[in-house]
This record gives sequence, C-alpha cells and structure tokens, in this order.
Amino acid sequence: IEIDYKAGIGGYANNMAQIYIKQNEFKKAITLLNSAKDILNDLGIADSVSCVIGKAFCYMKLGNLNALNDEVKIIKKSINKNENYEDYTALYQLSEIYRFLNHKNSSKTYIKKAYELLLNKINKINDIHEKDFFMNTYDSQIILNNINTIN
Repeated sequence: IEIDYKAGIGGYANNMAQIYIKQNEFKKAITLLNSAKDILNDLGIADSVSCVIGKAFCYMKLGNLNALNDEVKIIKKSINKNENYEDYTALYQLSEIYRFLNHKNSSKTYIKKAYELLLNKINKINDIHEKDFFMNTYDSQIILNNINTIN
C-alpha cells in the first residue's frame, strides 16, 4: 500500500527549511522551499506563501537582490490572495525583508501582524508551563524582541 500525502510532504519540507534558515544554511533551505512551494501550490494550500517568503528571506541573507526582488513580486500577489494568512514566523521574515529593502511602513505592518498572531496563539495555551515554553521558542523570542524595535 502506497500512501500519497502530498500536503504532509510539502509541510514537512517547509518545516525542515525553517530549521535550515535558523542554522544559516540558506542554500539548503531554498532547495527544500522550492519543493515545498511546488507541492503546496499545486494543492492550492495557502502555506505555499510561507515558502515564497522563506525563499525571499534566504535570498536577502545571501545578498541575492535580483532573486529577492523576484520573490517579493510573487509575495505581493500571494498575500493579496490570502488576506487571512496567519503564519507569524513568515510574517516576521517578511517584516525583515521589507526592513532590508527600506520599506519601513510595510516592515512595521508585518511585524505588528506577526506579533498579534503570536499573542493569539499564546492566549490559547492554558497550561502555564506550556505557555512559558512556547514563549521561549526561537520564533516567539525573535518576534517579541523585534516588536520593541519598531519606531
């Protein structure tokens, strides 16, 4: 019996890419994000936007401005199609991309949205230990630290 679970494979590739991003292994992340984006996009899953944002973030970190600008064009179209997009990690990355591109208003908009989504997630956690653990994860800390830097 062969199980075909493309959404799971796409999500797994995206999650692995995020680990590579945290380890500054941007080229490895891009390879996984390309695969994940293709799978999730073919299935019409909104998380494909996360893959495009992740790729743009990697290109920013690698200094590949042409590829970064190409991905930003795709992101703008994708974000408009998915108004209820709620991946706070990707929205943090998008705020960093816009900060890098010196688009301060867009950067502020996306870090605020990432922060709101993070707070919503934290507020849904009832157990104090789980809440404390979650608030100390890499993604939570980076958003909480960056929300304080906006002017």
